[in-house]
Amino acid sequence: MPVVNDANDDLALRVIQAIELNFKEAMDNLINSKIAQAHHANKSRGEEVVYNVGDRVLLSTINRRREYMQKKDGRVAKFMPQFDGPYSVIAAHPETSSYTLDLPEGLNIFPTFHASLLQ
Repeated sequence: MPVVNDANDDLALRVIQAIELNFKEAMDNLINSKIAQAHHANKSRGEEVVYNVGDRVLLSTINRRREYMQKKDGRVAKFMPQFDGPYSVIAAHPETSSYTLDLPEGLNIFPTFHASLLQ
């Protein structure tokens, strides 16, 4: 039968408790840094414009510059229009800052956009 040594058990218990304490302190530090980062990131943000169903908005063309350049009409991308539209909002999801637009049939793009792309 093995001999149980109380000193070894006590040492093992203290090591485990120290590891748990260090882990909890690390988690607290991570949470505090996330809160601080969110605070500093949100300091400079302005109020978001909320659009309603039926509103007319302009859609940014920033992600479609390549499409304009492939037309080979000799224009430079920086002189392309910055916004297309106006388009009607057919579904609003302000909790996720996304809006679905009534796009014409010719555009082969997904009709839901983030509010930062609308004006």
